[in-house]
Amino acid sequence: MTGLDRLRRIGILTGILVVSPTALAGAGMNPAQTPVALGLPQSPLPSSQPREKQDEPTPDARGVYKKGPGLTPPQLIKRVEAIYVPEARKKGVTGVCVMSVVVDSQGNPQNIKVVFSIAKLAKPELKKEAEELDASAVRAVSQYRFKPGEYQGDPVPVYVHVEVQFR
Repeated sequence: MTGLDRLRRIGILTGILVVSPTALAGAGMNPAQTPVALGLPQSPLPSSQPREKQDEPTPDARGVYKKGPGLTPPQLIKRVEAIYVPEARKKGVTGVCVMSVVVDSQGNPQNIKVVFSIAKLAKPELKKEAEELDASAVRAVSQYRFKPGEYQGDPVPVYVHVEVQFR
């Protein structure tokens, strides 16, 4: 393995590019060779200029906010227990369903989408029961109620992730 191969391997495996003259000489390479001459990717150096702080969260095109500074996240005030589908319980199907939810400015869950399904990890013969648990989780979360998220004292719609466990 040549010095260049060794450096490429180290860079690929660790994500770190070593460019000190000592490291290059230790790899059996001419220290005058640069990362550009070696054909290695260059990482941008940190700017001496401070980055602007993003003090204000900005909503997406639909007007929904993500967590950020100055934004008070929604608080759960009513939780509804998901029904553990009897057939799934009987067959021992367990897992966590993770959903993306928009909590609107009135505290109601909207646009509930499963982002990690119990069925994704289920054995093929248990997929139907796992999908039923996902559906049960969505039904339960649709009945949740929240104190809405706030920005500058006003209620605003906010994205949140909700997990429902079946054990």
